[in-house]
Amino acid sequence: MDAFHRAALQHGGHCNGTPGVRPDYGDDYYAAFVIDPDGHHIEAVVDRTPTRQPAPPLRDVGMSVL
Repeated sequence: MDAFHRAALQHGGHCNGTPGVRPDYGDDYYAAFVIDPDGHHIEAVVDRTPTRQPAPPLRDVGMSVL
């Protein structure tokens, strides 16, 4: 996220919100906001909320080598 924000500013964008946690959106919501040279408002987000259940552990499997 920080690298995105830096690159956007280096390529003519304007800061519209430094990278950081946005507790109003969630405990793990980390975002940065820029306005690109054409005036588009861009938000980049890292949301660490799990989107699926973790895979169950693998069972022991027997194996033979011939």
